[in-house]
Amino acid sequence: MAEVINLDRRRKQRREILLEAAGRLARCSGCQIRCARCGFRVEGDSLVLPELGIHLCEPCRAEYQAYLERLNGTTEPDFYWQSNDWMETWRSWLDHQRAVFNFRRSKEFQRLLSELVNL
Repeated sequence: MAEVINLDRRRKQRREILLEAAGRLARCSGCQIRCARCGFRVEGDSLVLPELGIHLCEPCRAEYQAYLERLNGTTEPDFYWQSNDWMETWRSWLDHQRAVFNFRRSKEFQRLLSELVNL
């Protein structure tokens, strides 16, 4: 006979996995000791982007500032790798960070966090 699938257990396992993922998003996406861009430990001064709630280490801060200068048209690229593709990586990464920041502030995410607390 075919094995009977316990759907309740499977739903519970899936829910626990999704709750763990949400918990990691809550804990890790706003980490203040790691650079949000490269993940290295932030030593000393870091650039805080309050509009996104993230920290950048010194090398990533320099790259971000170069990105902003290029975006505003104030400078030409300082280095050969600061190409249009490089600009696109920064643009898409910042868009992703904005989406995560907005999701973390949503009422649905707040509800999810309250469910995590009550597990």
